[in-house]
Amino acid sequence: MELKLVKPNIMKHSEYHQFYLGILLQNDSYIYEVYNKQIGIMYDTYTNKLSSMFDEEYNNYSDTGLLIEGFILGKTYNLLEYNMPNEVINIFIEHLENKFYIKYTGDLYYIPKKHENKHVWSDIYIIGYSNDVFYAVGKTPNSCFEKYEISFENIIESIKKRYDSNIYSEYTYSLEIDFYKCRENTKYDVNIEKIYQKIHDYLNPIKRIRYLLGVDIYKQILSNWMRFGIDKNQLLYIYDRMCLMQTRLIYLNKFSYIANKIENQYRKLVSRFSLLLSQKNPREIMDGIIRLIEEEKKVLSLVLDELDKSF
Repeated sequence: MELKLVKPNIMKHSEYHQFYLGILLQNDSYIYEVYNKQIGIMYDTYTNKLSSMFDEEYNNYSDTGLLIEGFILGKTYNLLEYNMPNEVINIFIEHLENKFYIKYTGDLYYIPKKHENKHVWSDIYIIGYSNDVFYAVGKTPNSCFEKYEISFENIIESIKKRYDSNIYSEYTYSLEIDFYKCRENTKYDVNIEKIYQKIHDYLNPIKRIRYLLGVDIYKQILSNWMRFGIDKNQLLYIYDRMCLMQTRLIYLNKFSYIANKIENQYRKLVSRFSLLLSQKNPREIMDGIIRLIEEEKKVLSLVLDELDKSF
């Protein structure tokens, strides 16, 4: 059996978002809640991690609440506490039969499709099973997001606690399993005041020491890129965020909340960013992003002016 996932046309380069949105957007109106809240972006200066929209780290520091509002959560099992990796197969099957999607964090060394030759923790997303394999979805060497199989044996091996590996001292929280099911009979609507506030917060972020928010992230990210090279995943994250903003502005334009020329201005920014993705010269990529972000600030300020008239 295999649970349904829709294919979102937003946040295409993130397996995290593709999984969760693939569940939530089965409710056609849920896209409006995405428009309402998923605008910000956050950067952890201690770990150099960029997070956005659905990421758990981001949700800890921002008013998003999508995981609470959109999901029915199943019981969480702490495998470290109960030391029960051999029982996980029956737990997975039971929840899948009850229409729960599964996320657990395991050691990719034991997941052949991931092709990791070292011990690395990562979230693994399960949507079905057959005979002696589970169906997983996520990033592989060949795709940003595709379905692949994991044997029951590999699932157990990826979860086992191995005391001779120091990876466990840092990632003990990772040995949990979470279960998700989309809420039924829930309707969402666009909230212009929320969109206004979230864009305002993005342009005028609260100043923090460790966690940078909104437009404050770019100076730090570009500084790191100059020192260590461009992080392709972060570059795609920023691009995906702009594509989502474009989708939001198309909606706002369609219902006359903003002028057509403003949407067109933003559309041109996204088109220019897409050209940067194929650029080979790191300096030109970074200079291009600096110009685009400055121009984005101006366009989004115009959006705020237009939305303010709707209150």
